[in-house]
Amino acid sequence: MYAEIQAGYAGTKAALDIVKGIFALKSEVDRNQAVIDIQRHVLDAQRALGDAEREYAASAKRIEALEQEIVRMKDWSGEMERYEARDVWHGAMAYVMKHGMENGEEPHYLCANCFINKRKSFLQLKGTLASEAKYGCDACNGSIMISVRAHPKALAEQDAYNRARA
Repeated sequence: MYAEIQAGYAGTKAALDIVKGIFALKSEVDRNQAVIDIQRHVLDAQRALGDAEREYAASAKRIEALEQEIVRMKDWSGEMERYEARDVWHGAMAYVMKHGMENGEEPHYLCANCFINKRKSFLQLKGTLASEAKYGCDACNGSIMISVRAHPKALAEQDAYNRARA
């Protein structure tokens, strides 16, 4: 952007130098050529300043996008602090809310795959068998089988009971 501004300044300076020299010209042809040269330099200056303006706008847009990404990352790191990875049943991993971090939310599971990709995706109950429940992620189409006794609410109650006994 500095080069474009510098080119705009140089074009404007050249046009002014030509204007100063016009008064010394004797013939109409020389004056007309000088006017054409002035117009060319002014157009070059306008083009360079237009390039600088476009580059500035692109830089401002990129800065805004980066600032939004920083805010999103800060929000995500705060959200990450609320959860912990747990083996919810036979090696099935999910993220569950830490005790005291509920903020009024009901107990739930988050998809481990989506969580590591910085996306909060709730595992949804997709069906139950005799002793197992199938939970699925609508975002990545992943699924896990969990004991029906390991429902998020039951797991939170068991954690509370264990903490009370400790």
